[in-house]
Amino acid sequence: MTAALSPRLQLKRVFRRYYLQVCGDGIPDPSDAYIACLDYLDWRCEVLGRRLTDDELAEEMERLGGELEQDLMRRGDEYKRLVVEEPLLNRLSECMVVARGREADRPS
Repeated sequence: MTAALSPRLQLKRVFRRYYLQVCGDGIPDPSDAYIACLDYLDWRCEVLGRRLTDDELAEEMERLGGELEQDLMRRGDEYKRLVVEEPLLNRLSECMVVARGREADRPS
C-alpha cells in the first residue's frame, strides 16, 4: 500500500474496483478487497487500541457503504443503475465478514 494513502482511502479504492468487477461481465476476484478490509480493520484496531465491536463494525460498514455509493452515483446514471441493481453494502459486508474472520484467526 502506498504510504500516502490512508487505510480508509485504500479500502475505498480497492473495494470500488472489486464492486465494478462484480457488476461487470467477468468473474470478480475479491482477494484484494478482502486484504484491504483486513488492513482497514487492523488500522482501526491500532487506532482504538482494541478490536471493533460488532455494532461499531456495522456502523463503519454503513458509513463506508454510504460514502462509496455517493462516490459512484456522482459518476453518472450508469453507476446509479449499478448501485440499485447490485446493492453495494451487501458486497462490502461480505468482504468485511471474511476480513473479520481472518482477523479473529490471527494469534493474539
